[in-house]
Amino acid sequence: MKRVVTLFALVVAALVALVPSTASAGGWAVAPLDPLPSAQPGEPLTVGFTLLQHGRSPLDVADFPGATVGLGVLADGERRFVEAAPTGEPGRYTATVDIPAGATDVRFRVEMPTGLAMDEQWTTVPLDTGGAATGWVPTWSVPLFGLGAAACAAMLVTAVRRRPVTVPA
Repeated sequence: MKRVVTLFALVVAALVALVPSTASAGGWAVAPLDPLPSAQPGEPLTVGFTLLQHGRSPLDVADFPGATVGLGVLADGERRFVEAAPTGEPGRYTATVDIPAGATDVRFRVEMPTGLAMDEQWTTVPLDTGGAATGWVPTWSVPLFGLGAAACAAMLVTAVRRRPVTVPA
């Protein structure tokens, strides 16, 4: 049994030694988006973000010849890429995206198709659809709730007044 455990430990150690380490690779970056304002379908929206190598140091894409950085845009299932421009501050970029007219679902994520590895999540863009109600509560439900509450109170008062009062002897 000792031989099997020893052999297993040696095989695992050999495999670990042969697998390339991603921690020392250094070829990754993160890019948090600035807070997104509400967007109007059919209008352009400028989005800013900071590109950070290893999640810490501001990164200049010009240091990587041929690299581009920008926003992946997913609008109602259609995907495209919008290149970003540097703002002059280290690691800061902006991209102006034309939100498609009639769009109902728009998402962004920072992408670097050539250059460093990035694994950014899609961020949903809040769309201003011209005053339509958001969430599960329709706009007419608040006054209707108040009217229902007043009707319940009136029925309760009426029921209490009509009940005969009996005094125990």
